[in-house]
Amino acid sequence: MRRFLLCLFFALLVGETCAQRDRMLGAYDKDNYPEISFVWHTQKPDALTEEQFKLRDDQGGDVNFQLKLSDLSLKKTPKSILFLWEDMASHGQQSSFTQEVLIRFFKETPLASEDKFNVAVFNRKRDGQKMLTPLSSQFTDDKDKLVEAVENHSFSQETFVQPLQTDLYSALSEAFEMMKNEPTDRARIIVLVTAGYNVETGRSNNGDGIVRGAKELSTPIYVITYPFRPGSEETAVVERLRPTYGLHTSASPTHNTQADAAYTVDKLQEWYGDMDQRAYGRDYEIVFTTDANKDGSRHFMSLDVEGVSYHLPPLSFPPPEKTVGDWMKEHLLWVIMAGVLIVLLVVFIILFIHWKSKSQSKKMAESEARQKEELARSMEEIVSLKKQQAVDEHRRQAEEEEVRLTQLMQTKNLFPRFHCNVKGDMFAYSMVKPRVTLGRNPDNDVALNDGTVSGLHAEISFNGIAFEVINRSKTYTQGILVNGQFFQRCTLRSGDMIALGEAVITFYV
Repeated sequence: MRRFLLCLFFALLVGETCAQRDRMLGAYDKDNYPEISFVWHTQKPDALTEEQFKLRDDQGGDVNFQLKLSDLSLKKTPKSILFLWEDMASHGQQSSFTQEVLIRFFKETPLASEDKFNVAVFNRKRDGQKMLTPLSSQFTDDKDKLVEAVENHSFSQETFVQPLQTDLYSALSEAFEMMKNEPTDRARIIVLVTAGYNVETGRSNNGDGIVRGAKELSTPIYVITYPFRPGSEETAVVERLRPTYGLHTSASPTHNTQADAAYTVDKLQEWYGDMDQRAYGRDYEIVFTTDANKDGSRHFMSLDVEGVSYHLPPLSFPPPEKTVGDWMKEHLLWVIMAGVLIVLLVVFIILFIHWKSKSQSKKMAESEARQKEELARSMEEIVSLKKQQAVDEHRRQAEEEEVRLTQLMQTKNLFPRFHCNVKGDMFAYSMVKPRVTLGRNPDNDVALNDGTVSGLHAEISFNGIAFEVINRSKTYTQGILVNGQFFQRCTLRSGDMIALGEAVITFYV
């Protein structure tokens, strides 16, 4: 057996040595290079097709590729949405229209719990003063508070020499300053309600500058125009703001504020479902192969997107690894011959061992067998004893830990309450031990009689510092919904809402 192992080791060593030599000489499979990929991000939310991309190598030649839409482009993110309310006395019913739209939107739209909103009113800029008047001190998810602020706003009665025009771009510039205070992990969106007549005063009267500011913040500007007097200026404002990737609609007034508002609210609700996508843009994965030298050197490629050329960061194409298996495939005849010799050697060794073993006496064989059996029994007993000791020690430590955590909960007076809503049935549960199980099975600490709940769905435990909810369901592998987000494990705070199937538990501590 020792000779067999030595022969096998020698054969593998020879194969690896030959593979390394071939790799150094460049003798690898040039027809099976691994695919190379990179991700291209654009703020433009409208989906592009493969025909709108061209990949070129460092010699300017076209490279064949596949275009894939990255999953990142499909993600949903929390949003901060700012409504800009143009309030001009000379704009007829525009202010009452805007008020009706905002009130109905907040009251009638199912808003995501993680989204926040604010409303800011503007008309004309005065020297040294801010234009925007926010109706809330900060972005909020309190719809009732927003509705109350909109309802209580007193319309402007002020008139101007140019009665139809507002400092629209200055208002947008100040809106950007408000948006900069919002977290960068949120989609930031502006919805502008305007008649579309901008006066060239204020510190930011350049529409192109507004577009640059919106793109720097990845903030699309949606425009709702109230065309009580349609004209060229309205169209100009909409066209200037279109490159921010927001959308536009006209209120199409019917001289009935409620009818106009109903149409506009429907359009706003349609936009709302896709706002985070348009704020994020899209990610495209470019996948290609190339016959360029795979020597690790840098290659300067370019990507044309809708006729615009972009220089990519330098890419390197390392050669694929050549394994012993690759070398054996290329030298199959030698491998077969070596295999035959090894098999013959193994057969000879087996016959020799068999002949030698027959020369030993039956008594020695039986004695050796008994010794092996006794040794095996002894080893089994030792292993079994060690396993039992380990189980006992683990149980003891678990019991001590439970006692310690229970005492800690008592010392800190931490006895959380669960308010459970199962099919409309409400009940409460007080947690008096450091570990509580939740699920459909009746042997759970908190039994939830609902077919959408797993038998053992979740566990809430105290780790000495905080309470955690842990997913134990084999059905809901994506996790547990806590405040609308999926988690496998999540630290709980008082007031958190936990969804187990269709059962809802509110955690209080």
